[in-house]
Amino acid sequence: MTKEFSMRNVLRSGLISLFVALVAGGPLAYGGTAPSTTTLSSLLNPSTYGTYAMFQATVTNTFPCVGWGGRGVCPTPTGQVSFYNGGTLFATGTLSNGGTAVGTSALTVGSHSITATYGGDSNYASSTSNTVTQTVNKATPTITWSNPSAITYGTALGGTQLNASANVQGSFAYTPASGTVLGAGSGQTLSTTFTPNDTTDYNTASDNVLITVNPAGLTITASSGSMSYGGTPPTVTPSYSGFVNNDTSGSLSTQPTCATTATNSTPAGTDTGADTCSGAAGANYSIGYAAGNVTVGQASLTITASNGSMTYGGTPPTVTPSYSGFVDGQGAGSLTTQPTCSTTATSSTPAGTDTGANTCSGAAGANYSISYAAGNVTVGQASLTITASNGSMTYGGTPPTVTPSYSGFVDGQGASSLTTQPTCSTTATSSTPAGTDTGADTCSGAVDGNYTINYVAGNVTVGTASLTITASGGSMTYGGTGSTITPSYNGFVNGDSASSLTTQPMCTTTATSSSSVGSYPSSCSGALDGNYTITYQNGSVTVSGNWTALPPYCPTS
Repeated sequence: MTKEFSMRNVLRSGLISLFVALVAGGPLAYGGTAPSTTTLSSLLNPSTYGTYAMFQATVTNTFPCVGWGGRGVCPTPTGQVSFYNGGTLFATGTLSNGGTAVGTSALTVGSHSITATYGGDSNYASSTSNTVTQTVNKATPTITWSNPSAITYGTALGGTQLNASANVQGSFAYTPASGTVLGAGSGQTLSTTFTPNDTTDYNTASDNVLITVNPAGLTITASSGSMSYGGTPPTVTPSYSGFVNNDTSGSLSTQPTCATTATNSTPAGTDTGADTCSGAAGANYSIGYAAGNVTVGQASLTITASNGSMTYGGTPPTVTPSYSGFVDGQGAGSLTTQPTCSTTATSSTPAGTDTGANTCSGAAGANYSISYAAGNVTVGQASLTITASNGSMTYGGTPPTVTPSYSGFVDGQGASSLTTQPTCSTTATSSTPAGTDTGADTCSGAVDGNYTINYVAGNVTVGTASLTITASGGSMTYGGTGSTITPSYNGFVNGDSASSLTTQPMCTTTATSSSSVGSYPSSCSGALDGNYTITYQNGSVTVSGNWTALPPYCPTS
C-alpha cells in the first residue's frame, strides 16, 4: 500500500507540473515544441496518367492550447511539408494557414502509396501523415481525323484518306484497309483502331469518319464499220474506256444494246453516227456514249506492226502484224500475199522510244485498200549498280581513298562508256571515332542515258590507336613518405590529351613507409577510351636506408 500510494503521489505531482508548464509557457512542457498531426488527402483519386494528381496536407497541433505563452491561442504551424511516393520525394510545399497542396504528373499507371512529412518549426515537432493510396489510370489517346474529300470510284484508299493522327506515338489499323477500293456511294464509314506504343500508360482508341465515293466516268463507244454498197451492214459492237479496278463489261448490271441505221441502200461514203449503243447500267459508273460511223465502199484494211519492248543490250522483240478492217468474216487468210514484218532495233539501240522501228509491208488483197501503221520499240534502261569501296583506317589517321566498282554493264561496255563518271568520297575524317562508320563511303553523279544507276554505300572501319601509359618512378627513405606516382602518355593523336580519356588511370606503388630498402614497382591502370587500345608500363620506386635513424654506437670497455 505504501508503494502504490507513493506512486500515486508522484503521478499527481507530475500532472500538476505539466499543467503549470502548459499554463505558463505552452510547448515548453514538451521540450520546446508541441506535437503535430499531418493529415494527407488526394484532391483527385483516381487520376489519369499524364495529368496532375493533386495532394493536400494539413498540419494541426495536438497540444492543448490552454495558456499558450499566456495567450491561450495556439500558433498556426509553419514550415515545409515533403511529399513522398513510397520512399521517393516528389514535391515540397510551404504551409500557408496550416495547409499546402502540391501536384505531380509524373506518377506511373497503378497504385502509389503517398505520404507527407511535416518538418516542424519552432513551435511544433515534425510529423508524418496517413498513407493515401493514389490510383493512376491509363490515359486514352486523342485521335484527330477529319472526313476526307470525296474520291472517284477506282481510287484505292491510301494516305490521303487514312491519315489519322494521335497525340502519342503508336500505330493505326484501318477498316477498310489501305489499298481497298470502295464502291460508289455517299456517307461510307472509315474506321481506325489506334494502338499506342506505350500500352502500359495508354488505352487503345478508335475513331471513324465518312467518305463519299463518286461514280467513275465510263464511255461506251459503238464500233465503226464499213460495207460495200448493196452489201450487209456491219455488226455494231461496244468498246469501253474508263473501266477501273480491273472491272470489265461483265461488271455492269445491264449490258448495252448496239445497232446501226445503215442499210443496203445507204449511199457510198461515210454514214456518220449510224452505229450507236445505249441502255447500259452500273452503280459504280456514270455512263456516256460515243457513236460509230459506217463507211460504204472499198473496205479499208490497216496492218499494224506490233509494239514491243526490250532492255538496252538485250534482244529486239519479234514483230507481228495485227489487222483492222476485215469485213464479212474475212481475216488474214483472205489476203493473196501475207505481210512481212521486221524491226530496225538492235541490242545497241539507245534507251528510249525507237519510234516506228517496227514495220510491216508487202501484203496484197484485191478486196482491200491496205495501209500500214508502224510500231514502236521501247528500250528500257539497263540497271547499273555502282558500289563505293569499303576501307579501313586508324583513329587519328588518314581516311581511305574511295573507288567505285560496277555491276550491270551490257554489250561489252565499261565505266568509260558513261557520259559522266561518278564522284566518290568519304565522310570519315581523322576525328571519326573507332568503330564502323556505316555508309561513310559514297559515290554519286554518274550519268548515262542507257542505264538506271543505283548506288551502294561502303563502310569505313576505324581501328583504335595505340596509347601507352607509363607510371612514374621515384625514391624515398626508409620510414619516409612514399612517392606520388603520376602517369605519362605516349600515343595521343588528333589533338587528344589525358583529359580526352573517358576514365582516367589510377597510379600507385607497392612501396610504403614500412618497406625495406630496395626497389618496388609503380604502376597505372583503369584508363578507358573507346578510341584507344591502352597498354601500361611500370615504373620503379627505390627505398634507401635512413642511417640517421640508427641508435648511437657505444663501445664497452
